[in-house]
Amino acid sequence: MHAQNIPSVGKNYTLEIANWNLEWFGKTAPGFGPNDDAKQQALVLKTIQNADVDIWGLCEVSEKKAFDSMLLKLPNYQAVLANYLPEQKTAVLFNKNAFTLLDSKLLGTENKDSFSTQRFPLELRLLPKSNIGIDTLRIIVIHLKANTGTDSAKMAAYNSRKRSAEWLKFYLNGLPPNNYTMVLGDWNDNLYFSIFNNLPSPLIKLQTLDFKYQFLSKKFTDNKQGTTTGYPDPIDHQLASQALALKYKTDSSFVWRIDQFISNYSTTCSDHYPVYSIFNMYGLEVNNENKPKQIIRYPNPASKTVFFENNMTKQQLMVYNSLGQVVFETLGTEKTEIDISQWAKGLYFARITGDGLEEILEFIVE
Repeated sequence: MHAQNIPSVGKNYTLEIANWNLEWFGKTAPGFGPNDDAKQQALVLKTIQNADVDIWGLCEVSEKKAFDSMLLKLPNYQAVLANYLPEQKTAVLFNKNAFTLLDSKLLGTENKDSFSTQRFPLELRLLPKSNIGIDTLRIIVIHLKANTGTDSAKMAAYNSRKRSAEWLKFYLNGLPPNNYTMVLGDWNDNLYFSIFNNLPSPLIKLQTLDFKYQFLSKKFTDNKQGTTTGYPDPIDHQLASQALALKYKTDSSFVWRIDQFISNYSTTCSDHYPVYSIFNMYGLEVNNENKPKQIIRYPNPASKTVFFENNMTKQQLMVYNSLGQVVFETLGTEKTEIDISQWAKGLYFARITGDGLEEILEFIVE
């Protein structure tokens, strides 16, 4: 069986978010992932092409050249690759027809004790290009320290994962309320009890009742469903903020056993399976009653003045720069004129809301 038989996961009017550890993707030295690197790269490419998932959080991208080569064959996706020092890097692929990248950064770099591997979390903020029922979407990809080596090394790794979880909880608690955030990746441990000596999970502090986030992948633990080819414990997880979890399609989290489509999967592709969740979104085109009223912005590009025209009775107009900062805000009229003559050159996003509708338009200041 071959990867071209992999079915599509993507659906209209839903948001699909997946994570996948690619096991030393691009690393050519013997003993690091599959021996046939060209075959592995072809299988990963075909899987992503066929799956049609909106957002991928990837781990163990070990060769930028191989990653860039794959990206050239994925014209509907944009990517950010983590720029930390360790070889096994995280990355995010997202559908650029659905989202615009506001910014990206590494987290926790000032607290190396919390991330002993120095594989710091990679955070992206994505702005939906249409009304999907959410505002800015925050994606954080992590790859915590693995449970390898002697017992003392495994104990050190356990404590590293515990410190990472504690730091992550502190960071997430500091985000604005009602944020739309997904933390996903290879957590290298289970949720209730650790894979090391059956200790309490190092991730347990992320599961307290007062914490406004929830593991959508909890069902993997409850069902004793592993996410790797060699072990029964799930170690690849998805943690969603409360606001995002409210849009979660019930019971949609899935360990995608693509080994049924790829022969000798564990030796040709990866030692982890992809996992994904589906979220109920709504587009303005879902039914006629909710279709957007006509909104026009001109000229584009612009250098002195930009106009926005629409027929909404009540509206708010907010303009963001490429860093996601609000640079202009007004209660708009049917024709709003903005003086941009002193603005920095670059890409901007106008969010117009009114009459129960929302629209986001891009424009360029030149």
